[in-house]
Amino acid sequence: MKNMQKELGRNLTLNHDRLCELMRDYELAQLGYNVQEQQFKDIYNRVLSEHEFYSCMDCDTIKKGDRITSEDFSFLLSEEDWSRYMEMAKPYCIAQGLTDKNDRYVTNWLEIKMQRKNELIDFIIDTITPTAMRIIFDRMRRNVVYQDKLLAIIKEAFIN
Repeated sequence: MKNMQKELGRNLTLNHDRLCELMRDYELAQLGYNVQEQQFKDIYNRVLSEHEFYSCMDCDTIKKGDRITSEDFSFLLSEEDWSRYMEMAKPYCIAQGLTDKNDRYVTNWLEIKMQRKNELIDFIIDTITPTAMRIIFDRMRRNVVYQDKLLAIIKEAFIN
């Protein structure tokens, strides 16, 4: 175990600059995704505040027939209302540069975030992780739960 810790420390030191670059790229992509997600939420909430939409079913906090005022509950819209709701949001999404007229993302921050995260995970497993542990980590390579744990471990080791 002591040898693996030494190897991890050596690998972190030798690959410091590249690791910093990949971590920064991932954090920027995460920020871009968060901003974009908030912009969509704001648009959807605006549509709900300007137009009346009602729940077509019950849930814990909203009953059938209640007005929907938050995009968090837009899943309670009927299919017909959902289509109308999305159509009303479309011009706002285009105006803010989120989607084009064909409803495609102008910049797909989720895709960029996942690509940057995979690049970081691949680098950590292939370059930073001690040789004896690579087989174990390789099995976890595309498991989101383990990716997040691995990133947390590396960030902690990197900061300390």
